[in-house]
Amino acid sequence: MAHLLGTLSKRPFYTARHLATAATTTSKASPTRKIYMPPSSLEIHPLHIYVKSTRNNTIMSLVGPNPKNGLIGCLHTASGGKVGFKKVQRSGYEAGYQCAIRIFQHIRKIHDGLKAKELTSELHLYLNFNGFGQGREGVVRAMSAAEGEDIRNMVQRVTDRTPVKIGGTRPKKRRVL
Repeated sequence: MAHLLGTLSKRPFYTARHLATAATTTSKASPTRKIYMPPSSLEIHPLHIYVKSTRNNTIMSLVGPNPKNGLIGCLHTASGGKVGFKKVQRSGYEAGYQCAIRIFQHIRKIHDGLKAKELTSELHLYLNFNGFGQGREGVVRAMSAAEGEDIRNMVQRVTDRTPVKIGGTRPKKRRVL
């Protein structure tokens, strides 16, 4: 067990929790410790868009490295309630569409910021869907509409992360009216 601990401690940190602790603490005991520092001219900036679409709401999160300190975290979120829909309308098609447009605007700001710094870099977007709500279809349509034309060219991968229940636990008793 001791030989495993020695090899694991020499690896650089890549998770957000380790990055935060590594960036805030300075260790005098290990001067060769690798701390994540954002490069000055990074060629590829990966951004992940997580879309969670349920029966009651649509939530989108934009996750990637923060341009200020380089730590990986949530850059922007949009949900049916945040874009101005109340109660049942939060889960609808239009709420998902508006959430997507709000996230696209934030991606454009990041892209314009990279161009302003005159960096030779590009954004790579990775879409991750979860759930089968109506907002999911709204996000897909927003991507294929005129509002998402420039964003569509940045998408590298689309993944469906919806858990599929095979067998599973016993369902709730049917409601009798």
